[in-house]
Amino acid sequence: LIGSKVGDLIGRKRAYVLGLLGYAAGALAMTLAQSVTAIVVFWAVIGGLGASLLMPAMQSLIHGNFQGAAQKRVYALVGASAAVAAAIGPLLGGFITTFLSWRVGFLLELVIIAVAVAELLIVGIVGLGSLAWWLLRRKREDKPALIDPDLFRSKMFRLGISGQLLQNIALGAAMIALPIFLQMVLEYNALETGLSLAPLSLTMFGVAVLAGKKAGTRRPSTIIRAGFALLATGMVLLIAVVPRADSGWYLFIPLLIAGAGLGLLVSQLNNYTLSPISDERVSEAAGVNSAGGSFGLSFGLAFAGAIMLATLTITFTDMAKSSVVLSPTEQQQVADGLDEDAEVMSNTALDELLVASPRTSRTRSSASTRKLDRSRSKSRCWCRSSPHSSG
Repeated sequence: LIGSKVGDLIGRKRAYVLGLLGYAAGALAMTLAQSVTAIVVFWAVIGGLGASLLMPAMQSLIHGNFQGAAQKRVYALVGASAAVAAAIGPLLGGFITTFLSWRVGFLLELVIIAVAVAELLIVGIVGLGSLAWWLLRRKREDKPALIDPDLFRSKMFRLGISGQLLQNIALGAAMIALPIFLQMVLEYNALETGLSLAPLSLTMFGVAVLAGKKAGTRRPSTIIRAGFALLATGMVLLIAVVPRADSGWYLFIPLLIAGAGLGLLVSQLNNYTLSPISDERVSEAAGVNSAGGSFGLSFGLAFAGAIMLATLTITFTDMAKSSVVLSPTEQQQVADGLDEDAEVMSNTALDELLVASPRTSRTRSSASTRKLDRSRSKSRCWCRSSPHSSG
């Protein structure tokens, strides 16, 4: 009852998609869950709420998009699908549970939902392609359009947009990787983390102001190239320094260099990108420029986070496989734990976790910790075993 009213408030299509995703979360939980609590929370609660949005929205969408005989046929198809599912479901579920695993059944539900959502993605891609085609057609017909396709004929505009994208990818990557390193590995609080990163932002601001005043007759493209060179140098130094750093002061010089590069870039990129654009088109060009920067920042955050977690996973697995402390069975348990129940934590959080563990487990874990601490890697990823596994 509540789900049907929510669909009226937020829109039936939106309620349908949200319901589909909620139900997918429940199916994923049933595929991966290791405890009853996770099953209750994700399957019974979140999955149930998803279904309460999904079912009324589906019927309302049919009612609103079909009329007369067509509406009756669609309702009949939905009813027939439900009848087929009721008949085949127990048989298929029994087969899968007997010969594979009951988790596979929920995984298949997740695959079906993913396919349904991916159709949604195809619609988005087709929509973007249609927008480009429509803009070009409006241009050919000499009619007003949201964005003038001729903007992209300018080499400076294309290069400026690309530079804006790359600059923000680098900034976004630094803004997710460095705070996690400072807070999880060096165990800095939020204020200490902010102070450690201050050289980047302060240098960026100072150099931007100075470059704006002292650029003189220098070509903007020359300053932009210098900015990218400094930014790349700073990032390479950070990659070299971070694994060996035991204080935020180690980041000071690389952050100064990267900040100087970013300062040069922000002082020139906007002017360089928009300078060839006429006054009547500058607003839409500025919109494209801002969108490119925003996308780059979001992409940098997501991409760097994915690379960081993947690197932690691969490194920890390799360390476990090469360990002289762990037996082959225990090495496999580490790999399984990493796949199913891994979490990133600081040494302090690890110590607190070990205090609550049984004495024998605590002794073995401490021995393993001492061995692993000898590794050159400064970042640590510890796996907490599930309640039903040992080691």
